[in-house]
Amino acid sequence: MANMKNFLKIVATAVLGMSVAVGASAQNRKLVEGQDYVTLKSADRFEPATKAGQIEVVEVFGYLCGHCAAFDPKMSAFESRLPKDVVVRYVPASFSSNWEPYARAYEAAKILGVANKSHGAMFRAIHDTRSLPTSGASAQEIAGFYKAYGVAPAKFVATFNDGRIDRAMDRNEKWMMRKEVEGTPSIIVDGRYKVLGRSHDEFLMNTGLLISEIRAKQPKPVAKPAPRGK
Repeated sequence: MANMKNFLKIVATAVLGMSVAVGASAQNRKLVEGQDYVTLKSADRFEPATKAGQIEVVEVFGYLCGHCAAFDPKMSAFESRLPKDVVVRYVPASFSSNWEPYARAYEAAKILGVANKSHGAMFRAIHDTRSLPTSGASAQEIAGFYKAYGVAPAKFVATFNDGRIDRAMDRNEKWMMRKEVEGTPSIIVDGRYKVLGRSHDEFLMNTGLLISEIRAKQPKPVAKPAPRGK
């Protein structure tokens, strides 16, 4: 019962725009392995140094992915309403030569400290305003986008071509292979579970329930005895 109450709290506060009917039906749902999630052979988190007691949620995305662009507003709302013990990370996929510049751009934006505030706007620039190209994007073209976030184009290009980005890209690719990521968006919870779902809302409901179940299994802190009076 405690697990379900935690889950309903997550769903009610995190899944923006979900209907009452969907929320009600979730009350009687139980996750089914193979239908709602897959337990992965590899259980390593993306950030091994994630603090004890925290639950890691990773979205693997691609800026050129139309599904990711449509999913991003709901994912953003979901993240903003999650409890403090849940940490969300984003890993850019580079499934083709056209995806790679934008994956590098995200990693560069992380180093430059503007990834969080520019993330949603990048989707809009590509898919809505079409101010950025969907093929053959250069570092110089992408640099113009980040200028609006206070990053000088020359600094962005230098960071884009930095060896740290090469290492990050290699790390991302190897981690995604271990997590059996075949498409985007993909969500990996705590490094152990790959979420499945037939819609964006169901995708996030299943993520919420996995979070709730993981939290319920974590050891409870041992209360310290009150000091004896003199």
